[in-house]
Amino acid sequence: MFVLILFWLFIYSLIFFLWLWRNNINLSSSANWAQPRAKRTIFADYQCPKQQTLNRSISHNSNIGTKPQKRHGQTNATTSSAQRRVLLLLQPDQLNTDTHKTILNFFNNFKVPVLVEAHLPGERLLLELGDRPRFGLVVFTDYHSFHLLSSTEKAALRQFCARHSAGVISFLELPSDEEQQHRTEFANFTAFGRQSVTKIVVSGTSPVHNVAKSGMEFLVPQKDGNAKLEFTMFKPALSHISPILEAENELGDRFCIALQLEERHVVFGAKPNQHWLVRVALLDAVTFLAPAIHDDDLERFVQIDIDDVFIGAIGTRMVADDVEYLSILQDKLREHIANFHFTLGFSGNFFRHGDPAEIQGDEILVSNANKFHWFPHMWRHNHPPEFSADYLLALMTQNRVFAENVGIFANLSYAVSPQHSGVYPIYQPLYDAWSKIWSIQVTSTEEYPHLKPANGRRAFVHGNITVLPRQTCGLFTHTQFFHAYPDGVDNFLHNVLGGDLFSSILMNKFSIFMTHQQNYANDRLGAFTFLNMAKFVGCWTNLRLKWTPPKNVADFYMKRFPNERTLLYTNPCDDQRHRRTLPLNYNCSAIKLPNLIILGPQKTGTSALGLFLSLHPNIGTNVRIPHSFEELQFFAGPNYALGMEWYAEQFANNTAAMSVRFEKTANYFDNPEAPAAVHALVPNARLIVILDDPAQRAYSWYQHMRAHNNSVALQHTAEQLFISNESSVNYDGDEASNKLKRRCLWPGLYARHIDRWLDHFSAAQLIFIDGHRLRTEPHFVLIELFAKLQLPPVNGLHRLLRFSVEKRFYCAVFSPDDNGNHRQNSGGGGDGQQKQQHLRCLGRSKGRHYEPMSNRLRQHLEAFFAGPNTELRELLRKYRVRLPSFLLQN
Repeated sequence: MFVLILFWLFIYSLIFFLWLWRNNINLSSSANWAQPRAKRTIFADYQCPKQQTLNRSISHNSNIGTKPQKRHGQTNATTSSAQRRVLLLLQPDQLNTDTHKTILNFFNNFKVPVLVEAHLPGERLLLELGDRPRFGLVVFTDYHSFHLLSSTEKAALRQFCARHSAGVISFLELPSDEEQQHRTEFANFTAFGRQSVTKIVVSGTSPVHNVAKSGMEFLVPQKDGNAKLEFTMFKPALSHISPILEAENELGDRFCIALQLEERHVVFGAKPNQHWLVRVALLDAVTFLAPAIHDDDLERFVQIDIDDVFIGAIGTRMVADDVEYLSILQDKLREHIANFHFTLGFSGNFFRHGDPAEIQGDEILVSNANKFHWFPHMWRHNHPPEFSADYLLALMTQNRVFAENVGIFANLSYAVSPQHSGVYPIYQPLYDAWSKIWSIQVTSTEEYPHLKPANGRRAFVHGNITVLPRQTCGLFTHTQFFHAYPDGVDNFLHNVLGGDLFSSILMNKFSIFMTHQQNYANDRLGAFTFLNMAKFVGCWTNLRLKWTPPKNVADFYMKRFPNERTLLYTNPCDDQRHRRTLPLNYNCSAIKLPNLIILGPQKTGTSALGLFLSLHPNIGTNVRIPHSFEELQFFAGPNYALGMEWYAEQFANNTAAMSVRFEKTANYFDNPEAPAAVHALVPNARLIVILDDPAQRAYSWYQHMRAHNNSVALQHTAEQLFISNESSVNYDGDEASNKLKRRCLWPGLYARHIDRWLDHFSAAQLIFIDGHRLRTEPHFVLIELFAKLQLPPVNGLHRLLRFSVEKRFYCAVFSPDDNGNHRQNSGGGGDGQQKQQHLRCLGRSKGRHYEPMSNRLRQHLEAFFAGPNTELRELLRKYRVRLPSFLLQN
């Protein structure tokens, strides 16, 4: 094998040198076809205004503002993961409005779950389950919702925030009316609507500021003599209220547009999309109020990739002075970005393809290759999924030979695939070839899990390669001239100076930007963009910009976001961009995924429900697999490594008539990793949870383990196992006993697990079934369930369910001609039909007969679950769900 590789390296080297020799011959003869270059347009670089010392402030108190005891980096040691979640409270009429989407989009930047709820006046806030906080930050999209809380609710909210280092952020937007100025009096401030702003001031006295530089003044550009910005603004009524952002109107009157109303409550009169200083102040407010949501150390890592340095149409590529300026620009950027290096991506086949000036630019670039860092593309900018594994190896070998021959050292263990093809959705031969030819350890893409929204991009690790999220910056191969920038040069400047590019740096600790060599030729938009972005960031913020090699970035990223290490499968056929990168033989029409999942928990009747669902002709399910029978155990076990395609294959036998496809895996319910994985692949699925007496469920699982000859269960009576320690799921026993006890008790903490699923699914997607009713009156349960699934009723359903005296539970009535497949008898009745019917009951492992619980054990387990059951009752009432029988009995 090694000899073969050496042979091909020799052949590729020979071809390469022959190609260079041929081009040198043609160089002089092609001098007459050099493309004329337009005169370069030059814009002045950004100039930072001098930092101001405020002459006056809204507040007359020299000690305005109070700082919470816990600041960023100093969170309470008892902070639970439940605090890494935001509660976004809307007015009912705000759902899906611009206000809802804008505020939600901002808080999605923090990579924590955001629960969106419509809040009605008088409705109680469920902020805790027991003594565990559900949120680290509460956001009122309309301050009126907070204002209308009862004094008791407000006091409870303040106590919650103080107890758990949480915070409150409110927004207030008064209506605009050209005829009159809206004014509303609140207890601690007066709000004014439709105020035109001429100046925004970062308060020099607020303790909230962290990223923002205190004391800076921003003069609002005028358009036709009128200010373009209009905010709701405030006049504090009390001296202790601290301004965060102040503003002046056209009359010179000073107001607040953001203020610290209480120690842990900040109010904004503008949404985050109305001005970049509002976004900065809002970021600081989150850091100040809710360190569990965001802890900002002010470091930002910036990498600027220049893709396709040798690719481009004649007349668009870099020439000699562009290349020379690229080195100068790198030095200039180092004044703002510590240790900065450009990273240049190359496809060797296109080297010296251009007019003479561009060929000279290529030659100067490679002669100065050691001034930059380099990474490989494909030899001819090839899309990997279009080629076999062997051909990919050959293409990469060609590119490597080229690099070695011209003196390019791609030593970062970093690569980028042309148009991110094959990175995600994963094309395994690409990863194999990268590892073999280039020893790649890091790549980046903008496609995982999807291109949009940008703040939804995530990282993952595949094999030994870390895939980092990549950001766009408003520059593309066609953006070469200021005058031709889409939507005009003002749009370009806004992107750099406070727009999307600035926001990317502001909200992302790690930014890998994609640019192309055309952006550094002609008008050099790339040079202007990043130099002025860095100046703007340095002017208005305390952020420290840094560059470090991609392997370091990958390590830092995974330490900060360890939950992103595991790849979460999505359906590539649901994303048009992903579909275009799939191999040609990929058949999207064969992808069938469930839209209904029975989550569990175990020992509540999930198998029976799965059997009963099969009575409906429009419901299909997966094929049985060895070892786990009807349970695929995909999202909560080793089968996940088999991939999305394997999962979809299990539903291949479902017909078009089966509008509902379901799977049942009862240990999904309490698996902490399952919710995110399920949501990534089937985000619109309905989820079924069966709620049964948790004490009986725990005892049933113990008996289940005894029946399976579990050595620990056989060595301990139920009372010995459960009553060894009365205070906790875990107790100070031997490890095996502790594990069994936890497995018995843990799934019965229903509210805790349901709340975790609410991180990813709306309450409307959850269907709760009373386990007692499922056992005693399954036909009524099924009628209700079919209606919720928008399925037609089954004729004579009550005749298709028959109670088995031997089994002591209901069985399904099937026709003998379906050979075990799920097609029910028509239910029409008649003696002839009855003779053809037979019962299908669950197997011997279901409905076992065992000794009832002792009164002592029942009292102990009911006492243990008393608190969790109270939490469940509160959670179900919060979402207006009918309580199960065991809660009504208690």
